[in-house]
Amino acid sequence: MPNVVLRTAAVVLAIGVAGCASPGDQAADNYRFELLSSSVRRSPDAEIRVRLVKLPENQPVSGATVYEHRFSMFMSGYKISSSVMTEGANPPPVIAVDEGNGVYRVHAQLPMPGQWSATLSARVPGETLPVRSTVRVNVH
Repeated sequence: MPNVVLRTAAVVLAIGVAGCASPGDQAADNYRFELLSSSVRRSPDAEIRVRLVKLPENQPVSGATVYEHRFSMFMSGYKISSSVMTEGANPPPVIAVDEGNGVYRVHAQLPMPGQWSATLSARVPGETLPVRSTVRVNVH
């Protein structure tokens, strides 16, 4: 009998916690970054332009703060990662530039040609969870 009570309590708690999630928490999945130029020159300070859009309307989102990005290149046997959002030991992040109309300019160290994966994170006004999205970048 105590086992049934514990299971019932666990189910009630799970339902209660699920009910606390606000629509804003789930809305963070309704965004994505789109790469504006599919090809970028290799550089220690490459400039990448992306557009943040709200789905399903495909409306550009301005006013967000792109606070984190990670560029990764997978090669057989090892992985190369690059990021220039921060400089030095424990500095404040370098925020991407908002050019308006949902376009953001991000800088990255892309020393080798090939296919790179860029994972970006942003805080969107009105959303409680960060928006995360990955785009593929062709570096030549």
